[in-house]
Amino acid sequence: MSRLLLKNLSVVSGTGEVVEETSVVIEDDRIVGIGVEDGSSFDTVVDCEGLVAIPGMVNSHSHMELSSAEEIFLDQSSREILFELFPVVQSIWDSGREDLISSGYRYACYSFLRNGITTVNTLDDHPETGIDIVGESGMRAVMGFSPGDLFLNADAEEIIERERKFIENYSGAYEGRITPSVSCQGDLYCSQELWKGVSELSEEYPELPFHTLYWRCRNPTRCLRHTASRAQ
Repeated sequence: MSRLLLKNLSVVSGTGEVVEETSVVIEDDRIVGIGVEDGSSFDTVVDCEGLVAIPGMVNSHSHMELSSAEEIFLDQSSREILFELFPVVQSIWDSGREDLISSGYRYACYSFLRNGITTVNTLDDHPETGIDIVGESGMRAVMGFSPGDLFLNADAEEIIERERKFIENYSGAYEGRITPSVSCQGDLYCSQELWKGVSELSEEYPELPFHTLYWRCRNPTRCLRHTASRAQ
């Protein structure tokens, strides 16, 4: 067992309380004490004067596999994104280039952890490719598909079967740190057939979170009606 002491740092608790000039004791990969130095020896002691420890932050909506290309589109308008981003996204997905997709996941994990984000909710077209990268990074994640069959070359039935297979293969992966979601992009991107299939899939797995984008729905009431059983 390795023991690490972080001393002379401020700690922000999950309640927002700030404890200044304190210490944190870590054994292996677990925090076992705050403000306690029991006189035992430590394998490593780090002076953290001027630094602050905070709880891990949550990114509530991401597309991790596209992270390596995100800066290309930061300054573009919605119209430019619609007509220029979608062809790029489609070409990446259609190419089957796991190296491009994997690089997006690796960049996202690096960027998130570097900035204090330890939990992510992500929608992607190839979560099977990224699950080991995310799991081995130590992050917690809700991972699901980013299904849309109106703009992209996709079949509703195939999308549902891919979602079901992903759920069955990866529920509880990495000691429960990875949770599959049932997901749908919203009715700007999804046909009624796909919405109906995703709604039925959510009823098969009521224990899993449902991830969609209601602000992208032309008719949010209809979107909610498709998932009314989950909302109850």
